Amino acid sequence: CQSVDVRNDVQAFQRLSGCRVVEGFVQILLIDRADETSYDNVTFPELREITDYLLLYRVNGLRSVGKLFPNLAVIRGNTLLFNYAFISFEMIHLQVRVWSYPCDDPHCVVLQEIGLHSLTDILRGGVRIEKNPLLCFVNTVDWDHIAKASKGEHYIKQTKDPFPRRVLGWIRLEDGIITGRGTDICALAWYARAFP
Repeated sequence: CQSVDVRNDVQAFQRLSGCRVVEGFVQILLIDRADETSYDNVTFPELREITDYLLLYRVNGLRSVGKLFPNLAVIRGNTLLFNYAFISFEMIHLQVRVWSYPCDDPHCVVLQEIGLHSLTDILRGGVRIEKNPLLCFVNTVDWDHIAKASKGEHYIKQTKDPFPRRVLGWIRLEDGIITGRGTDICALAWYARAFP
């Protein structure tokens, strides 16, 4: 597949159907008329690689990028967006309650997890994650390990506390990866600085 621009409507995700490698970028942006249920059947397990960058910008209702791309392993960064290969920016509810957190309205759904459990390499470019008010565990990910070429150049601001208030269930450490499940959406699988 060539570059994919998913814009304005969840139906635009159909452009990713059957893509194993996107030769170019994937931009998912400006989807404001969607809620969490809009993404119920939207997943692309066949996508393994993006050769340029992955951009998420003002996408309403999306809680997890990992549900969209559960097997995405590599972002090459051949072409970057302002020196970044993975960007998640202003993933917040776009209507009346934009700056009211936490949002108790069931129609107010914001990004809560990246969840790209298979992502092991960003070969060129950094990571920019900004203005994602409920996004958690971002600071526990060793982005320098995943994006070695941009060590120390990642920009991560305005996200939720890196640790959940409460996690129940199991957590185990295996080869530097924490895996687990619990009551908090933050119980994800990540390379963690806390457990080398």
